[in-house]
Amino acid sequence: YKLWLTKSEAIEGYVVKNKPSKSTITIEIPELNVKQTIAGNDQDTIKFTLKPKNLKKWHPNQPKVYEVLLTSGQDTLKDKIGFKTI
Repeated sequence: YKLWLTKSEAIEGYVVKNKPSKSTITIEIPELNVKQTIAGNDQDTIKFTLKPKNLKKWHPNQPKVYEVLLTSGQDTLKDKIGFKTI
């Protein structure tokens, strides 16, 4: 998976599946109260956009990170990520 912060401060990204399947994928950032469930399709890449409110950007003096959860069926991937403007 990959995600990034857009200029309008939406979070866009995609998930690449090992093989096409009809199973759903849920992308969630609990602290930002954003969650999106996407129906599976015959494509191996699923794109998404999240629109968080009150996102705090990562800064060296205040290194804010968020937990990201990707879930499909019984499998969950947990990661931590910070967002900043370059």
